[in-house]
Amino acid sequence: MAEVFTRTASNLAGAFSADTLTLALSAGVPTALVQSLQSSYQQSITRLYEIGARNGVSNTYYVGGRTQGSLNIGRIIGASQLMGAYYTKFGNVCNARTNSLRFGFTQSDCTIGIPLLAAANNPVSYTCKFCVITVVGVSIGSQDVIVNESSSLMFAGFDYTGR
Repeated sequence: MAEVFTRTASNLAGAFSADTLTLALSAGVPTALVQSLQSSYQQSITRLYEIGARNGVSNTYYVGGRTQGSLNIGRIIGASQLMGAYYTKFGNVCNARTNSLRFGFTQSDCTIGIPLLAAANNPVSYTCKFCVITVVGVSIGSQDVIVNESSSLMFAGFDYTGR
């Protein structure tokens, strides 16, 4: 049988399930209907140039600076006791030393229905350390009358565990 669009034939090399995501906030604070999470971590690097060239070559230097991270969480506002614990813990800059957010996952191989060997022995996880809420926003749409909350956090350390 010929490929409909006459392009290179495709081969399914495998399939896996990625629905085993875990999310944990520090000190037992419930995740409270988290719908989305986005994190970024960056380092500041300054490029320095040396004036003048020796033998036709000009030197360049990289100077590594400080790191910083940001985290955006989207939630649906639900049970009030769940929301209050998050604001109390992560909204207070004095709690930053103990505020962390960990998310991770293990992928399952669909052909054999068990976690992939590498993932089972070494799941992937990220930990944002020293988190503090910097912005909170609330929105509601007339079509579903669900109240959405978004919060931005800053953090100063980012750990990776995995393969």
